[in-house]
Amino acid sequence: EPIHHELKIAYEPLTSMIRAQDKISIETTDVHCDSYSFYLHAGMKVEEKETSIGWVFSVENSVPGNPHVQKILIQKKPGENCQENIFFKLSYSGLLLQQTDSKVLGGFVFSSADYFYPVQINPKGRVTFKMEVSLPEPWESLSQGKREKVQLAKGRRVVRWDSKLPSEDIFLIGNHFHVYKEMYREIALYAFLLQGEPNLANKYIQTAKYYIDFYSQLLGSYPYSKFALVENPEQIGFGMPSFTLMGSRIIRFPFILHSSFPHE
Repeated sequence: EPIHHELKIAYEPLTSMIRAQDKISIETTDVHCDSYSFYLHAGMKVEEKETSIGWVFSVENSVPGNPHVQKILIQKKPGENCQENIFFKLSYSGLLLQQTDSKVLGGFVFSSADYFYPVQINPKGRVTFKMEVSLPEPWESLSQGKREKVQLAKGRRVVRWDSKLPSEDIFLIGNHFHVYKEMYREIALYAFLLQGEPNLANKYIQTAKYYIDFYSQLLGSYPYSKFALVENPEQIGFGMPSFTLMGSRIIRFPFILHSSFPHE
């Protein structure tokens, strides 16, 4: 079964400081229930930790061959029975620097490669998650899943992302987005643009409707609660679960609507 994360993240784009809490729930199996290992960014200071009864939480600050991470180990105490479900919680903070040039261009793109959350050391591992993200205005966040609980308070925007379908990764993207939304067949269609361009947003949202219907006839019903076009200052094209990240110049070429966009 996928491991479930319940994350609360406050990120400061100007200083690169992150403060986070995570509750990780694991459905154990008879085959393997003695220990679980995770990697976390080496710059994160683990400040609080809590585990299920009968389990021990430890942190190894030095990982041979990988100086950029620290290892979190959850181990069952000797003689304890294997519980059907276990959890552990931790709070941590530190500097989380963008690894590419996109931060210089005004935004950030984080994934498991940045270890901003505890990443299970298991190539077959999958995750589901809820992630509450707090950013200073006018910053907007984006991730997989359903966009919930948008609220403004004390100069900060708080958004929760609920991803119920298993994924290989958790993404966290932020920029000064203008957000456009339209519902279609109970799917939320979005355009996250770096400028206020309702006409461009509408073109992509209407085209998304067409291709959701087109591919659903070929492959089966669209499985996610949303699909979002997300503008990125770098000229790239990536397809993630429930959104695509595409370059600023790329999305303004008219032919992209019926070539790269449906491909992603």
